[in-house]
Amino acid sequence: LALLPESRLGQKRPPWFSVRMHSQMLSPSGKNSGLLGCCLWLLWVTSSGAHGDIAEAALDLDDECSAQHLASPPPSDSVGCAAHALQLRSQLGGVPTSNRYEHDAPQSRESLANGVEVLRWSSPYSHGGTRGLMPMQITDRPPHVTKVVLKPGQAFPEHGVSLRTQEDALYVVIGGSVQCDFCKAGKHDLSTGDVFFTTAHRPHGPFVNHGSGDAILGVASRKYFAFEHSDRTQAHGWDMKVNQHIYSMPHSGSAGVDAWGPSGMGTPPLTTTCWSSGKVMVKEWGERLNMPSVMMVKMGHDCFIPCHEHPSGAVYFILSGKLLVHGEAGPFNSTYGTGDVRWVRPSFVYGPEYSSLDSEARLVVLGSPGSFTAGLCLH
Repeated sequence: LALLPESRLGQKRPPWFSVRMHSQMLSPSGKNSGLLGCCLWLLWVTSSGAHGDIAEAALDLDDECSAQHLASPPPSDSVGCAAHALQLRSQLGGVPTSNRYEHDAPQSRESLANGVEVLRWSSPYSHGGTRGLMPMQITDRPPHVTKVVLKPGQAFPEHGVSLRTQEDALYVVIGGSVQCDFCKAGKHDLSTGDVFFTTAHRPHGPFVNHGSGDAILGVASRKYFAFEHSDRTQAHGWDMKVNQHIYSMPHSGSAGVDAWGPSGMGTPPLTTTCWSSGKVMVKEWGERLNMPSVMMVKMGHDCFIPCHEHPSGAVYFILSGKLLVHGEAGPFNSTYGTGDVRWVRPSFVYGPEYSSLDSEARLVVLGSPGSFTAGLCLH
C-alpha cells in the first residue's frame, strides 16, 4: 500500500512510505487488528510530515519488533511484526537522505597480524541487526561499510582459517581478485564486481589473494562487521548452499543468461558517445531469503540514468570510473569515484545519474532496482 498526498508542493518530494503486508498480517479472525491500527498510526505519522520524537519512535518500534521476532518462543503477534510488515518511506528523524563513504577517508584503520588492512566506516544511524529481517530491510538505512585490503599472497582472516560473522554480510570485490576457499560449500574464484552473501554465523573463507596486485573486499552489514574464526568441518553443505549466494559480474565472454542485458529504461535520448561506447547495460538478480536484490551496472561514456527512486533504499559500490549524481546535494552534482560507496534512502527521488565524458563506469547496486519518476527531480 502506498499513501500519497494529493499534491506535491514545489519540487520537493512529500513524505510517504509503502507498507508491505505479510500474508498473515490481516487474519480473518481479526487477531492482528491491533497491528493494523499500529500500521495506520505509522501511516499518519509519516504522511502528515511529523518528525522528531514521534518519527524516531516509529523507527524504534521497527527495531523492537525485530527483537520480538527473534524471541523464543516468539510472541503470538510477531508474525505480522513491523520488521516483516512495514517499510518506512519518509524523511524520519535521524535518517539522512544519503550517505557517502569516501574510499580514502576511513573512520578507522587496523592491521591484522599478517599485514592485511581493515578499513571501517560506521553507519551514521544506529539500528538493529539483520537476523529475522526481510531482504529490503538490509538497505533501508545506511549500513556499516568495511574494506579488507589484501596484498599478493595475503589471506583474510589471518592464519588461513574460515570465519563467521555476527550479522548477515554482503561482500563485493571492489578491486583485484580473490579465491574463497570455502564459500557456498566449495572453493570459488571471485573477481572485480563479484558479490558473495552469507547469513550470520555461517562459516566462509578464508579469502586469499593469489594475484599480482592488491585485492579489495568491500563489506556491507547492518551492524559493526565483527568476525571470529570458525570450524567449517561442522558445516552442512545444504545449509551453505541455501544461506550463501555468489553473483558474478558479466565479462567479455559471457553469453545467454550470464551476459549483460538491457537497462529497462526504454529508449531515453542517449548521446552518440553513449550509444557508441556501450549504452547502459545491467545484470540483475532478485531477492532471495535475507539477500536483497543485486544489480550490476555498466554505463558507457557520457551516459545517464533518468530521475528515479529506490523503494527499499540502495547501496552503491563504485568499481570503476565516476558516477555523477544530480539532486542529492541541491542544485549541484555529487561525484563518486572508484572505490567510493554510496547509500540512498528509500523512496528519495533524485537524478539523473551520469557517467563521465571520457570513461566507462561500473557499479554494483544492492537493494531494489530504481523506479523511474520523470518530472519529480530538482532541476
